[in-house]
Amino acid sequence: MLRSFPGFLSQNRFRWRRIRYEGVLGTALELHFLAEPQAAREAERRALAEIERLEGLYSRYRPDSELNRWQEGLTEAVSPDLAELLREAERWQEHTAGAFNPGVEAVQRLYRQNPDPPEEQREALLKALGAPLWTWKGETPHKRTPLELNFNALAKGRIADLACAAAMGVEGVQGACVNLGGDLSHRGPQGMPVAITSPFSSADNAPALAQIRIRNQGVATSGHTQRGPHLFDPRRAQPVQGVAQATVVAGDAATADVLATVFCVLDPQESLRLAEQLGVAGLIVSRSGALHSNPQFQALEEAL
Repeated sequence: MLRSFPGFLSQNRFRWRRIRYEGVLGTALELHFLAEPQAAREAERRALAEIERLEGLYSRYRPDSELNRWQEGLTEAVSPDLAELLREAERWQEHTAGAFNPGVEAVQRLYRQNPDPPEEQREALLKALGAPLWTWKGETPHKRTPLELNFNALAKGRIADLACAAAMGVEGVQGACVNLGGDLSHRGPQGMPVAITSPFSSADNAPALAQIRIRNQGVATSGHTQRGPHLFDPRRAQPVQGVAQATVVAGDAATADVLATVFCVLDPQESLRLAEQLGVAGLIVSRSGALHSNPQFQALEEAL
């Protein structure tokens, strides 16, 4: 989980303004704007409108969302936003050798029904996860799998990025930060401190595990703390075992979002190697409590 703490600027009329909402996309939303009051209000309006628009496209919980209608075969042509999400998902599935897979929710469902499922069920599910989930005919995607697909590990970060960009389009806004349930997108010249909480403490006022300073970056944390065991390895159709939490800092929140999930699936050393390849910062917390981070992350850390 991430906590952001924007400071106040006393040298001019601009200061950080914080707005918090509950129940947005099933989680908490924090908006931070470095702006005068009128510009901040317009930035808030545009950010909320963009979040609502994208929820109508990507939500798995709204029966009328474009994603659900496409999955049910109720529509053929898709919007550019949904097409881009699908193409990004394909790229990440390939780049992570299957550690990211939009069909992984089926593994979670299997283990909810039976904590020790028969091997033949796991093998059948692995075969389905390894088959093409959709194919393209020109610019039109066609779903090929009976599995239900969920893109939350990518879509939530993308929503934060686009909402932040919408706010920054308001004249008079000098900085913006959108924190959507721990997926955080920041834009602006002034850096922002972000605290990373420990996966082993549920208290809101618990000491931070680490504090970093970001600027024009995205941050995401994934793990077992906030929602309990919910992460599964789609390459093995088994629950994730070794990692308690992963935090990623990247150039955008969508990248940080998907990699935070992937880094919970991979071995910590595999994650750090991938982080180096992609030029992102990573902090992985093992179930044993051991911390694993790369130089990019260490360069962002501040004293607590």
